[in-house]
Amino acid sequence: MYQILIVDDEPMVKIALKTLLNWEEFGFSICASASDGKEALSLVKKFQPDIIITDLKMPVMDGLELIKALKKQSYPGKILVLSNYGDYEYVRQALKSGAIDYMLKISLNKDDLLEQLKNCADLLSPIQNTRESSVYDPSFNELLLKTYFTDTDFTYEKLRNYQIQENSAYYICYITQPFQKKFTNKRGEILSPSIIKNLLLENFNYLPSDSFIQMNINSFIILYPEKTAAETELTVWELGQHIYSCFSQFLSLSLYIIVTRTALHLEKLKDIGFKCAEASHSCFYDNFSPVYIDELSLQHFFNFMDYRSFASELLTSLSKSEHADSIKDFDLFMEKCKTERIHPEILKSYIYRMCSYMELTLSASSYINLTELQTSIETCTDLTELSLVLYEFFTQIHSFIRNDTRFYKKEVVECICYIQNHYHEKITLTELSASIGISENYLCKIFKDDTGTSIVQYIHSLRMEKAAALISENNLMLWEIAEAVGINDQFYFNRLFKKIYGMTPSQYKELKKCKTNDGLKTVPDFNKFTKG
Repeated sequence: MYQILIVDDEPMVKIALKTLLNWEEFGFSICASASDGKEALSLVKKFQPDIIITDLKMPVMDGLELIKALKKQSYPGKILVLSNYGDYEYVRQALKSGAIDYMLKISLNKDDLLEQLKNCADLLSPIQNTRESSVYDPSFNELLLKTYFTDTDFTYEKLRNYQIQENSAYYICYITQPFQKKFTNKRGEILSPSIIKNLLLENFNYLPSDSFIQMNINSFIILYPEKTAAETELTVWELGQHIYSCFSQFLSLSLYIIVTRTALHLEKLKDIGFKCAEASHSCFYDNFSPVYIDELSLQHFFNFMDYRSFASELLTSLSKSEHADSIKDFDLFMEKCKTERIHPEILKSYIYRMCSYMELTLSASSYINLTELQTSIETCTDLTELSLVLYEFFTQIHSFIRNDTRFYKKEVVECICYIQNHYHEKITLTELSASIGISENYLCKIFKDDTGTSIVQYIHSLRMEKAAALISENNLMLWEIAEAVGINDQFYFNRLFKKIYGMTPSQYKELKKCKTNDGLKTVPDFNKFTKG
């Protein structure tokens, strides 16, 4: 029975963890809980827990200080970190200081917690339960190598005590699926690590069975002996190519593969293994495989304006633009991030804070679901997907600004209400101004001043928005939809729709049909839109 110590200053978090699963059923037991690092150190001495689950931000002594203190004391157990979204820099320091892995509080569930606990137990078992042996045992060797590559405290000197073949040189072939909690194929099926390993063993049987080392739930390190590379005349890059093709063909699984240029001894490979895990996030920008580790680098800091200032600039641009399909400042920002290879977690954290500030500035909590937005941002696997999520958010913000009448003149509010109630009819400026009781010129002026757009442009945008909704939700003929939004000229309707959406109504209808059949979320392709 593995003993667990929970460290968190929030009582509700500790209660949630304790009740998340039946601990004893899976071979674990909570021996104690603490509210800060200082209290935890005293409990570690008293209970000697095998696994510590700790928060990072706590009073008195935080999680980072606790991890460093445990390392100084040569704590033999394993440490898991609990973090909030946006705490990436703290998490990075924690992993560097000796934590095994981290879990996000917002998305923590029973299966993920249990998977992490079992991973810790696997790392503990070869060291705690197995005696030194001079007999070569592939499974034992694999456990030792897994411990060596995943545990910062398990040094090369400790590895040598188990008589691992230290004179051999190896290339590294690192396979993973970044931004996925588990290996997931193109059909959405989750594949267990055992399936991945079995396919490797079956198709690459010229490699020793202990060459395939599972780093975590969604990554493996393959140690490719220099001697084998020479005998097979197969470079490590070519090995990576074969692995990529094999998994694509048999499992419909798209892998990201990183390889080393030179073969090194185990003593020098441990740091490279950690670097591969970090560098794998580069696939956020370019998903080409295989790729050499020395060609990958990510920046953890970037020189850009404060997220609050950028949010304000974007709000200004959105308030002045007729559509939210293209924002020059944001497009340049994303291009800059791609060029400078900003770490995806840093980028996502910055963007979420920026979006939160935009929502807060507009007091749009009833209109924008920040929890859903956070999840959408967090689960993006590449820059294109992130851009689509953001432009969908900008569309919501743009719509909110356009319909937010809190600061409009009374006459402008009345004008908007009239248009929304009569958009399906013929609307003339004469009738509109007469219904409000002011002159046409004055109405046009105050409408433009308050909304940033003309009355005619507002009517066009509203009608096309209603038309797009009808195309998505109904099987009406396009001429029927045109008449339903107050336009009797089919040719004019097509031209106006294309001006706003960048495609004809027929093309838009086909796009929606394809995405619905594929079971995909309907998101406009903003890259095809043009300003009108």
